[in-house]
Amino acid sequence: TLDLQRTNTVLTIDFDSTWIEIETLQELIINKLNNLEDQDRKNQIEINVKQITQDGIDNKIGFAESLKKRIDIVKELNITRGDVRKIMQQAKANITPSFAKNKEWIKQNRDNIYIISGGFKAINLPILQEDFGIDPDHVFDNIFHFSDDKEGLDGDDNATITGYDADIALSQDNGKIPIMRDIRQKVGTDKTIIHIGDGNSDRDCLDGGANVFARFTEVTKKSDPTDQDKDNIIHAESLDTVIDFVRGKRRDEG
Repeated sequence: TLDLQRTNTVLTIDFDSTWIEIETLQELIINKLNNLEDQDRKNQIEINVKQITQDGIDNKIGFAESLKKRIDIVKELNITRGDVRKIMQQAKANITPSFAKNKEWIKQNRDNIYIISGGFKAINLPILQEDFGIDPDHVFDNIFHFSDDKEGLDGDDNATITGYDADIALSQDNGKIPIMRDIRQKVGTDKTIIHIGDGNSDRDCLDGGANVFARFTEVTKKSDPTDQDKDNIIHAESLDTVIDFVRGKRRDEG
C-alpha cells in the first residue's frame, strides 16, 4: 500500500461533492422544506438554494455572499440541531464510493490528510473523526451558531441555527487560500501538497501553496476546460486516480 509519509505527500481534500456525494447545507434546507405546506414557496426556495450553491461553486458569486444567503434561508426555516444531526447521518450514508473503498488506507495515512471545506464542522467532523480517524486539528470548516450557545451536536436538538462564525477564513471569499498557506507552513516546503476538490474555489488552493490540484469528478462529473494543458492540474475520476498519481510520481522520482 502507498504510504503518504514515505512519499513526502500531503493530501488536502474538500468535503461536499468530494468526500461525500451530497451538498450538506443544500440538503439541510431541502429536507426542511418537506415540512412546508405551501408548495409554490417550497419550490421557489428549492430552486433558489440550488442556484446559490451552484453559483458559489462556479465562482459566479463570492463564497461569503453564497454562504450568507443560504444561512438566511436556514434561519427563516428555523432549522434545528436535530435537523443537522439528520443531515450528518444522511452524509454518513452517502460517502463517495472511492472514499468508502479506501477507508482503511485513509486511516493508515490520516497524519498526512487534511480537510478544507466550506461546509460545517457539526456535520463533517463526526464522520471524519469516527469513521475515518481524522484528527480534529486536521479539519478546517465553518461553524454554526445555535440558540443554546453550544457548538456542534452536543446540545438541545430543538435549538435553532442563529447564524455562523463569520470570523473564520472559510466563511469568506477565497477562504481556502489562507488555510492552505497555514497547512503549507505547518508541513514544510519539502512536502508535495495535492488538493482534491470539485470546484474552482478548490483550484484556488494552488494560490495558497498546493503543488497540484486534482479536479474531482466522481460526484459532479463536471470538468473545466480552463484546467487543460496545466502541469499542476490533474483530472481525478476517483480517489484511486490520485493514489495512482502519487505512486507514479514516486516511481518517476525513484
